[in-house]
Amino acid sequence: MDSSLATSASTESGATSSIQRLCFCGQPTIVRTAHTTTNFGRRFIGCENWKINGECGFFEWVDPKLCEHGRRVANRLRQRHENLVAEAKRCETLVQVEVEKAKAEMAKELAKVKAEFDNEIVRYRKEIEIGGIKLHATKKNYETMLVCSWIFCAFCMFLVLYSYKGSRDGIVGRMILP
Repeated sequence: MDSSLATSASTESGATSSIQRLCFCGQPTIVRTAHTTTNFGRRFIGCENWKINGECGFFEWVDPKLCEHGRRVANRLRQRHENLVAEAKRCETLVQVEVEKAKAEMAKELAKVKAEFDNEIVRYRKEIEIGGIKLHATKKNYETMLVCSWIFCAFCMFLVLYSYKGSRDGIVGRMILP
């Protein structure tokens, strides 16, 4: 057992292990994978309370130590993985920048369309107001024409009645007829 090689750069295995051991504090052990440069990908078992209670110190390698070639391959794979993670972060940042640019452009376009829409609303309201004024003026003209026509009809009736009455007297009839 090599407790000095324990590292916090590890992950717990998702699969249940066939290794059922108890650590020094009596708890079941957990299989983890090392992510250090010297032991990248190498599995080990340790106490499940190692983050809470570091006093137990139980540690045992599951996988044998890699040969020099295996370590180089594992380190190249680790480096590729780190490069891919860095590239993914860079791509994510670029996407976020592009999304923000698109949002800004869409906000500008939306503001432009909203301004045009508001201008159209103002224009239509003015047209409606002008139409209302014209309608009111037309109504007043019709009312004036109606009153004038009533006055004209009354005047005509008065003339007809007066000329009929006057023709009996002979005075008005001569004035209207040549």
